[in-house]
Amino acid sequence: MIAKYASLVLMLSMLAACAAGGPSKRTKDAERIQRLSQTYTKKGAIYLSEGKLKIALHDLHKAIDLDPENAEAYGTLGVLYERLGKLDEAERYYARARKLAPENPTILNNYGRHLCAQGKFQEGLKVLQRAAADPLYETRWIPLTNAGECALKAGDLAKAEAFLRQALTLNGNFPPALAAMAELSFRKGKYLSARAFIERYKAQARLTEAMLRLAVKVETALGDSQAARAYQEQLQSFSP
Repeated sequence: MIAKYASLVLMLSMLAACAAGGPSKRTKDAERIQRLSQTYTKKGAIYLSEGKLKIALHDLHKAIDLDPENAEAYGTLGVLYERLGKLDEAERYYARARKLAPENPTILNNYGRHLCAQGKFQEGLKVLQRAAADPLYETRWIPLTNAGECALKAGDLAKAEAFLRQALTLNGNFPPALAAMAELSFRKGKYLSARAFIERYKAQARLTEAMLRLAVKVETALGDSQAARAYQEQLQSFSP
């Protein structure tokens, strides 16, 4: 009788242990799957930045398959489909990302930039300002630069300058902000200022085709035909 009682107690103890360990194991499995999903998201973002869109697409969809609530994966897919020119798909993934993480500044930044690219300037600026307002966002100069570029496209030079100067206050060497300020200065007829921003850009990054074209216009406006010709020669390397 005692042996049977002891066996029963042991069995109940084992069942209790299994019950206690079950949820813990499931939690660990869920965390492992989430980490794997995040890994695929990071890989996808890297491949996207390198222009390897097919591999990026595979990894990002794998991330979502593993974790259907991975907001960053949805947001990055929005960027990717936008790059592919599939704007309806991009909008769908951006919407899902914003629903899952409505205050994520990276998602807000990408979506705001997307709206501005579609000509929805006022709506885009509001979203970008929300991203830039997050005090914990470590790269706030990115949405501020995007806001400046958005305002520049909308023709609001005063607002564009305000955003871009905020961006450069946070990061004075950010090439896109320097490029936008060079363009802004040229539009305002401040050619020496435009030249200075181009020089600052050159110290940080290789001149793009757009920047070279701007440099030619700036130097022509300043009457420096030799400098304009030098930039024009560099521009030829971009020709087919």
